[in-house]
This record gives sequence, C-alpha cells and structure tokens, in this order.
Amino acid sequence: MEISVSLLFLIITVVCNLFCNSLSDVICLESERTALLMFKNDLDDPSGRLSSWTGLDCCEWDGIICDVLTGHVRDIRIHNLGGKLSPSLINIKNLAHLDLSRNNFGGAQIPSFIGSLNYLQYLDLSESGFEGIIPHHIGNLSSLEYLNVGDHFGSKLIVTNMQWLSNLSSLKYLDMTGVNLSEPSDWLQVINNLHSLVDLRLSRCRLTLFTSIDVVDFTSLRVLDLSGNDFNSLVPYWIRSLGNLVHLDLSDCGFYNRIPFALQNMTKLEYLNLSSNNFNSTIPDWFSRFVDLEVLNIADNLIEGEIQGLLGNLTSLVSLDLSHNRLEGILPKSLANLCRLEEIYLSGNRFSGDIQVFQGCITKSLRFLYLGSNKFSGELPSNIGDFVKLKKLDIVDNNITGTLPEEFGQLQELEYFVASLNSLEGVVSEEHFRNLSRLKIFRANGNKFSFKPNRKWVPPFQLTGLSLRKWDLGPEFPLWIKHMRNLNYLSLAQTGIIDSIPAWFWNRTSKLSHLNLSSNQIYGQIPSLLNLGFDGNVGVDLKCNRISGPIPPISPNISILVLSSNLFSGSLRDFLCNDVVQENRLEILNLGNNRLSGEIPECWMKWPSMRVLRLEGNNLTGKIPSSIGFLTRLQSLHLRLNNLSGILPFSLQKCVDLLLLDLGRNNLTGKIPVWINKLSKLIVLNLRLNELSGNIPQELCHLNSIQTLDLAGNHLSGKIPRCFNNFSVMAGKQQASDHIYYSVEDTFGGVPDSQFLVLKGRFREYSSTLQLVMTLDLSDNVLSGSIPIEITRLIRLQALNLSRNSLNGNIPDSIADIGFLESLDISKSWLSGEIPQSISRLTFLSHLNLSYNNLTGRIPTGTQLQGFDTSSFIGNGLCGPPLSGKCDENEETLSTEDEEERDGSLLRGERFGVFLSVVLGFVFGFVGVVGPLILNISWRTTYFRLLNSIGNYIYYVLVKTFLR
Repeated sequence: MEISVSLLFLIITVVCNLFCNSLSDVICLESERTALLMFKNDLDDPSGRLSSWTGLDCCEWDGIICDVLTGHVRDIRIHNLGGKLSPSLINIKNLAHLDLSRNNFGGAQIPSFIGSLNYLQYLDLSESGFEGIIPHHIGNLSSLEYLNVGDHFGSKLIVTNMQWLSNLSSLKYLDMTGVNLSEPSDWLQVINNLHSLVDLRLSRCRLTLFTSIDVVDFTSLRVLDLSGNDFNSLVPYWIRSLGNLVHLDLSDCGFYNRIPFALQNMTKLEYLNLSSNNFNSTIPDWFSRFVDLEVLNIADNLIEGEIQGLLGNLTSLVSLDLSHNRLEGILPKSLANLCRLEEIYLSGNRFSGDIQVFQGCITKSLRFLYLGSNKFSGELPSNIGDFVKLKKLDIVDNNITGTLPEEFGQLQELEYFVASLNSLEGVVSEEHFRNLSRLKIFRANGNKFSFKPNRKWVPPFQLTGLSLRKWDLGPEFPLWIKHMRNLNYLSLAQTGIIDSIPAWFWNRTSKLSHLNLSSNQIYGQIPSLLNLGFDGNVGVDLKCNRISGPIPPISPNISILVLSSNLFSGSLRDFLCNDVVQENRLEILNLGNNRLSGEIPECWMKWPSMRVLRLEGNNLTGKIPSSIGFLTRLQSLHLRLNNLSGILPFSLQKCVDLLLLDLGRNNLTGKIPVWINKLSKLIVLNLRLNELSGNIPQELCHLNSIQTLDLAGNHLSGKIPRCFNNFSVMAGKQQASDHIYYSVEDTFGGVPDSQFLVLKGRFREYSSTLQLVMTLDLSDNVLSGSIPIEITRLIRLQALNLSRNSLNGNIPDSIADIGFLESLDISKSWLSGEIPQSISRLTFLSHLNLSYNNLTGRIPTGTQLQGFDTSSFIGNGLCGPPLSGKCDENEETLSTEDEEERDGSLLRGERFGVFLSVVLGFVFGFVGVVGPLILNISWRTTYFRLLNSIGNYIYYVLVKTFLR
C-alpha cells in the first residue's frame, strides 16, 4: 500500500513539473498584445493605472488574464479610466470576460462592435457614463451569462426594443438598474423566455406593470428587484408564480391596498423589502411561515395596527425592519426570544410603553437597534450592559426618562449612540464611558444631563461626531475636547459656556465639517477660521454669543457661516475683499445684528456661490452696491435695519432666483422699479419704512408667487393696483411654498429663513412658519381712491393692512370672500358708509381696527365683532355694541305706504328748499356785485378795463395759435 502511494505521488510530481514548465513558456499572442496597446491609446489614464502595460507578455499586465494553455487573453478588467473604446478589441478572439465598470466614458454610446465578441460570457458596463440607446448587437452574444448595464447613480441609457434580449438564452444575471425601459411594452414577455435567468434587477427603469398576465415561467429565478418603479397599482397576480425566490425587492413601487396573499407561497425567502409603498393593512399572520427569512423590510408604508403574536414564530430572523409605518402598541415580549436577530429597525412608528422587553437571548445577538421617532417611555433597559454585541443604538425623539445607567459603560462594541430629544437627566460621569473605546458617534441633544469631568480626564474614545446641545457643561470651555483629533461634527450649543474659545481648539479643527457653539456666552475674539475643514463643505454656527472684534478670515471650504447676534464690529471690506481667498464655497452668510459699520463694498464678484446673505441690524451706510448683481444664485437677501440710502440698484434684477428680499427700515429713495417683475420667484418682499415714492407699479402684479408683500411706511401715492388679484398664491390659484429653507450638502442640515413681520398689531419674527404666512401691508402711505374689489379675491390672505392712507369709498361687501383673514386694519383711511353685514362671515378674524374713518350705522350684530375692544370702532359715526352709545331706540319699521308718503314729503320739501336757495342766492349775488358798480364810478371804470384787458389777451392767444 505504501509503495502504491509513493508511486502515485511520484507520477503526480513528474506530471505537474512537466505541465508547469510548459505553462511557464506560454506568453500572450503578439496580435492580441498589439490590440491591447491600441485599446490603451484611446483611453484616458491620468493616474497611470495602466502603467504596467509594457513589455512583451501582456498576460502580466494589470487587469489582463490569459488562458494558461493557449495564451489567449481571456479576461479584461479595468476601472477608473476615461476616453473611448477602441474597436481593436475585436482582434481578441477568445475574450470571455469583459469588465469595464466604474469608468467614465463621458456620455459615449455603447459601441456596437461589442456584439462581435462571440465568445463573451461576462459583460459589465455598469456605472461607466455611457448614454443613448443600448445597441441591439449585444443580442448576438449567444454565450452571454452575465450582463450588467445598470447605474445606481442615474443612468442615461435607453432601450427602445427588448427583442434582442430573447437571443441571450444562456443569460443567468441581468442588471439594467436605472435604464429607461418606458418604451418597450413587452418587457415582461421577453424576459419570461429567459428560462436560465437566476438574478433579475430592473430597479428604477420606469417600467409599466402588466397586471393582465397571470403566470410567468421564472422557475430558475432566485433574485428579483423591481424597486423604484412607479407602478401605482396592486401587486400583480403573477408574483405568486415566483415560489423559488430567496430575494424580493418591491420597495418604492407605489403598490397599495393589502400586502398580497401571493407572497405566502414564497417560503424560501431570506430577504423581503416592501418598504416605501402605500400598503394599508396590518401585518398578516402568514408572515410566520417565513422560517428562513433573514431580512424583513416593510418600512415606509401606511401599515397600521400591532405586531403582537407575529414575531414569536420568526425564530430564524436576522434583520427586522418595520420602520416608518403606523404601527402602535407595546413591543411583544416574544421579541426577546429571537436569538438570531441582529438588526431591529422600528423608527418612525407609534410604538409606546417602555423598552424593557429586551431581556432574553436577544441581548447576546443584537448589533443594531433603531427605535427613534416613536412614543416609547420609561427608562433605558436596566440590563443595558448585557448587549455585548451592540454597535448602534438609536432612541432619538421619544419620551424616555431617567438617567443614563452606569452599565452603559460596559458596551465595549458600541460605535453609535443617538438619544436626542428625550427627557433624560442627571449627572454623567467618566464611569459612563469607561470601556467605550470604539465609540464614534455620540449625540444626546435636548436632554438635561450635566457632565463636568476632571480637568485631566482623557476620554477612551476618538469621536467623529459629538452633539450635546442643552447639556450643562460650563462655565469653562470643556478641556477634554482637546483630545478629540478626528471630530467631524461638534455641537455644544446652549451648554452654559461662559468663556473664551481656547487657542488650542482652533489647532484641532482641520477635520470639522460642522461646528455649532451657538447660544452660549462665549466672549473674546476669533483670530481666524482658515484651518476649518480639511475637505468638503463646512458649516459654522456661532450665533447668540458675545464674540467681538472684526469678522475673521475664513477657510475656502466653509459653506455656511452664521455669526449673527454677537458684538462683531468694523468694516466688511477686509472680510469680503480679501485677496487671500481666491475660490470659496460660501453659500450662506449671516452677519446680522452685530455692530458692523461703513459701506457695503463692491466685492461680490468674489462670492459667486452665495445663496443667503444676511446683513440686517447693523450700522451699514451708503448705497446698495451694484456688484450685488453678480450673486446670480442668491435666494435670500436681508439688509433690513441699516442706514442704507439711494435707489434700488438696477443690477439686482439679475438675481432672478430670489425668494426673499428684505430692504426694510432703511433710507432708500426713488420709485419701486418696474424691473421688479424680473424677480418672479419672490415669496417675501419687504420694503417697509423707507423713503420710496411714486405709484405702485403694475409690474409688481407679475409676482405670482408672492406670499408676503410689505410696502408700509413710505410715500407711495396713487391708487392701489387692481391687478393685485394676479398674486396667484394669495388667490389660491397656485400652491404655496412648502418651506423657505436652504440646505447645503455635507453640512449640518439646512438653515430656515426668517422674517420680521407686523401681524395683528405686533412685531415679531417668523421662521419655521414663515411659509405659512400670507400678508399684504400698504399702511402709512398716501394712497388714494377706493379699496379695489380685486383685493377681496385674495382668498388665502391672512392679514390685510391699508391703514393711515387717503382712501375713500366703502368697505367692499365682498371683504368676506377673504375667508382666511385673521387681521384687518383699515383705520384712519377716510372710508365711509356702513360696515358690510358680510363681515360676519370672517370666522378666523382675531384682530380688527376700523377706527377713525367716516363709517356710519349700526355695527353688525350676532357676530364676533361684539367681542372686539371699543378702540376698534372709535372715531366713526357707528353705534351699537361694543360701543357704549346706543342706536335710535324709536326707530321703527315703516309700511310701504308710510315710506312712500315719507319719501314724497321729503321730495317736496327738498324741491322747495332748492328753489328758495337758488332765488335767494341770485338776489344776493346780483346785488352784492352789481350794486357797488352802480354806486361807485371808479370801481365801475376799473372793472370794465379789466374785462377789456382779459378779452384782448384771449384774442391774442387764439390768433397766435391759429397762425402757428
């Protein structure tokens, strides 16, 4: 037996040596090497990824694999290149594997010569920047088993006809993610003939669903991804034919009604994703049949009800995702017995009760636990130290109370902890972080913790994200922050710091992309912000402190800079016109409510990315610079409450993306420019308290999106334009803005806009609700004429102020058509007539001022008008509640005959009075003029000379005009 084994080993060794030696002599063919070099010459390779493509043996080149027997090039795998594809690849006859994924071919079309690579079995062109129609020539590759032309980042490829796919009878894997398949009407029939297909991915392909087909022959199919197609229908019946699936993704498809019963036959499923649809049923009992299910995801639906009695059967479950539904109730105790469960995603539901159910074997397996945005209450689990594998814990936005258990410090695997927006409190000590050496993210905003470790404490972790807003950390600036070398996100807002920012802090900020130290009492100066942000966009928020000195120079990576409500002083010139920074990313700049002075410099061409500029509440003087027109991306401009003068610069019309323009409380002069209609996206226009004059231009009516228009406190004259009914949003003809909110990628979310408005007689700032406010204020001008009826067509208007003008006429009876009106002020405007009875229909009215007009009659009764203070009506001829004066109690209703008799008597009396007045007037006038002329000769002579001179002058003018 030993001889036989030895002999066999010897034979194998000899054969192997002979075989291996023969292989060592095999090199690539010269024709194929030449073809590869031609292929290389058409590629862009700035980073030198193909630098190894030299020498005679192309089989040694990176990305090239040859057949060990023949030397033919079999595989080509190259990535991160550009340029174009050379048809020289046709000369590589035996090419079986071509992977050109993750390149950038700049929008070129997939070349049709690929269809001539007859031996190709594997073709991957995904995420390589190809555009246009996919050539049908690919259908010639009858040996193809793998085809990937998808792009998860947005494909521009199109398929107009899918019949060529029918020829790929060997195809096992097909990925066309993102390809536009909206035109082919037979995609399902064609793919139904690909009987070898195992993996099919048609995500975000704009597919049309075929509900008329009942059965499909996908017996080999194991993976199906149709996510991101807007089917907007029931789940098709043919889904029940896919009994062998192990992976099914129908997320974000617009499916509605019940979760289909057809799924209950797919008992082999390991991954199921039904998230982001509109299913509105409870979770069916038959889900318990999925004993092999590892991932369950039905997030982002409208599923309601509880999950009791379901989870206990899913003993093989590894991942559970029920997030963003309408699930409610308490968590079942059976959850604790799912011993394989590693991931739980329950965020965005209505679960309540405590979270003490995590007591069983689940504590040994759980790695990810997301419970955010629910209604959980009670305290953190008392056995939290038992979660030995826990990496991520998210309990944000709940009602969890109590303290942070010291056992928290035993979570040695913990990397991510988010507990913001709860009601946790108490003292946090160094002991809580004892063993958290892997902790990377710690965010617990909005709780009432106090943390004041020893000044020499060195944290055991290196955080990348730290957010402790509203913690008690002060008054000293936390010294332990100096040990955080990798911080990317830091928020210590409202933490009671009464200190200057230490110098060492600015030397450790090179990786910060978000810094928020707002709403403390930080004082002193900031020498520089040049070191912030090694890469990417950076956001800095230091508002509401006591920082003084000049505005510091900034890093070109800063995209958001909020320094408002501090004590910064000096000129803007050194900051804005600094030649050190040639290129910058600053998009949001807020320097409002400081002590800046001087003129606004003409340097705005250096800041082309600016979208929000806030300089309000300073002491800036001079004109608005014309270079402001270079800010073509500007969406919000606040210059309120300064001492600016001059006219609105003509260049401002280039800022066509403006949503909010606030120039109020300055000394601007001139007229409202007619080019204002170029700013057609304006939502808020505030020119309040300036020295503007002239008429309100008709061009203002082209601002269809306007929701707040404040022109109060100027010298505007003329009539109120009747075209105000063109304000489409106010008139309810156009959807109001969802928000006035500006976000910047890779920074701390977004920045809501704000605006000071006078509503209901009060001056206050609106921020998060600004998009909900609709107001028209033309008060304190010299406008004349009547209130145009067109204003009452603004049915969504909430506040209307026309007070202190020179208006006349009546209050329009259609005022009640402004059904959402909450505040109406037309005081001191010379209006007359009675208060229309229709005003009683303004059920939302909570502020009314009609005082000091010429209104008469009874105040309408039976309405909320009697609930207003008497100051709303004084200075008129009104009577009735709430005024103390009563109307005529003897006033009776007359019969028709009495009215006719009274009217007749009045008519006869009026006629006699008129006749008597005319006669007496003529007599006294004649005697008063003619009498003295008869009695006094000198007066008579002077009088007739005057008449003669006047006659001669008129004759002279007429003759001269005729001769011309």
